[in-house]
Amino acid sequence: MKKLSFLLSLMALMMLSMTFTSCSNSDDDTPAPRTFTNTYKARNYTHAWMGNTLVIMSTDGEHKKVIWTKLNGDDMRILDEGTLDIQVAEGYNVLTTSGILTYRKSDNKLFYFYYCKGETTGGGKTETTKEPNFHIVVINPETMAVESNITNSEAAEMQGSAYGELLQNFICYDENDNMYMTAFTTSGKKSTGKLLRIKKGEFDFETGYNAVPGIKGKLITIQYIGNNKVFAYMGDGSGSSIDSYAYFYAIVDLNAKTWTRIQYNGADLPVSAGSFSQRSAVNTVENKVYFAIDPETGDAQVYIYDIATGNVTAGAKVASGYYLDQIRFFTSPTPHYDLTATVENEKGQKHGGMGRDAMHYTQTLTSLSDTEKTIDFKGVGAEISEYTMECIYNGTFMYQIPISSDRYSKLQFANNKVNVIQEQKFN
Repeated sequence: MKKLSFLLSLMALMMLSMTFTSCSNSDDDTPAPRTFTNTYKARNYTHAWMGNTLVIMSTDGEHKKVIWTKLNGDDMRILDEGTLDIQVAEGYNVLTTSGILTYRKSDNKLFYFYYCKGETTGGGKTETTKEPNFHIVVINPETMAVESNITNSEAAEMQGSAYGELLQNFICYDENDNMYMTAFTTSGKKSTGKLLRIKKGEFDFETGYNAVPGIKGKLITIQYIGNNKVFAYMGDGSGSSIDSYAYFYAIVDLNAKTWTRIQYNGADLPVSAGSFSQRSAVNTVENKVYFAIDPETGDAQVYIYDIATGNVTAGAKVASGYYLDQIRFFTSPTPHYDLTATVENEKGQKHGGMGRDAMHYTQTLTSLSDTEKTIDFKGVGAEISEYTMECIYNGTFMYQIPISSDRYSKLQFANNKVNVIQEQKFN
């Protein structure tokens, strides 16, 4: 029994390329607690849910390997960890920070998207070159073995390559489990968005498919709303910074491969600032989308898109001095919304995201449809500056990885306070 236990431990060590504690050689052969060694940096990881199992991935500290960890979504207990069989391509020296991870339920496959970079440092500057096109990796979620790794030919880079879908939605699925993903190509300093598709049962993007031809900036977020339609947030090409007033909402027809800008009272809604934002939430109970505009003049305003009719109506307003960055909708324990707003900092930066030095507040509301209501965060919302805006939302909870230098955390907003539900140390 001791010999078998040793051989199994050795095989696991070779497969996962990780360091574990050895099995106990006591008479009852009870294994010693396993030591987990993968650690993560806040904002720099990607994730996917497989039922109640949370899978997170990132590259290691030197960006040479892709590490992964599986967690129990209830108690944040670490279930397993390892390293993917992915190497830096010849001619490059590092991998992208996190990549993008998603789970396709119909055939029980994980898809991981990444690319390689060449970084050289000299004269106090770092020069970066990137692979012309990014990779599509198909993974067996039971063994975490890489089943295929191909380089796509439809786009250069995927959205969110540094921080995954921690702040925004870049991937969605239709009723047939076809996958849609935001990506872009770059010419000079200009990046143009694409909406690509991997059909059910396929493992590469459909050749020549782009559901958003003619857009002039990046495709920032996508949310599937049924009937082959996507609710999208995209750029008009006039600016590319977080605070540029250059972004608007549109409805994308996935079959016709056309997009139409959303209007209110017969006119285009104003462009917004905030490229690191998720200011739209699909209310699956009412079959509506609640979204907000952060205009250059005036205060932020919530609007309501009726999915069945396409009608747009006005909702609640946001008080002056707050710049809305997130709307999240939850169906339990009762339907409610979590809104996150940012206060302009000393540098004149109005929107949060990617570690900006700004004050963030989150408030829970049961309704956003009251046109007479003005949402004010002063003395009401929970200050979340010690956490990050880039985190995982699922069900009624958010997951912060890491919450500090040595632990994961499961959190909940209740009574406009952040409540710690469960914490788990890395090791």
